Amino acid sequence: MDAMRSRLYAGSADLRLMIELLIALRPSYRLTDYPSIADLRELLMLDPVRDATRLWVNARGELAGFALVDPYNNLRWEIDPRAASCDLESEIVAWGVDCRRREPAEEGVSYTLDASCRERDLERIAFLERHGFIQQPLRSLHLERRLNEPIPPLLLPSGFVLRSVTGEHEADALTALHRAAFGTEHMTVDERLAMMRVPTYDPALDLVVVAPGGRLAAYCLCSVCSEENERGGMRAVPTR
Repeated sequence: MDAMRSRLYAGSADLRLMIELLIALRPSYRLTDYPSIADLRELLMLDPVRDATRLWVNARGELAGFALVDPYNNLRWEIDPRAASCDLESEIVAWGVDCRRREPAEEGVSYTLDASCRERDLERIAFLERHGFIQQPLRSLHLERRLNEPIPPLLLPSGFVLRSVTGEHEADALTALHRAAFGTEHMTVDERLAMMRVPTYDPALDLVVVAPGGRLAAYCLCSVCSEENERGGMRAVPTR
């Protein structure tokens, strides 16, 4: 196996390498798993995530793997199978643990490093179990809708209006809306701004419902990633 060295994330050129590795390694059905291409772009706009991202390169300078810890203490990684080894696995997990330990645990909150994967991704599950991760009952649900079928007309309560977000000046209100909708503090203004500053962001697809009186009552943030669509054999459906 080639000698391996690691280094901290160093900027947009590294982001491109990480995206290329992700595209090369993931089968099309996994390309939109978190973190997707769009997610990586959003995450690496945040200073804490850049500081918690590490790359492993081989003797030829080729990217063999990367790992990062997101704002919610989740370890995310990709490894080129040709470079996989027990040592590299251990380094990736050690990096995640080190990043987690930089942040003091809140009183009464469990001090953990988390990770997730598809329930049938046996290789990743085995990776995690080898390094002491314990399966939890929490699950995420992925849904899909074909866009070549009719979409029912929008029906809103009287006085409510659907519109697109009008700019970054609404980031504070959008953050508060997210927190209220999900009953969580797991959204910051910086994170919302990162979503609005990636190259694929389309303001027309950042939608809010405004209640009578001007209060934001609901939101739906949509995006189209041409790289993911091309790799997955998907295409946009022309509007009529």
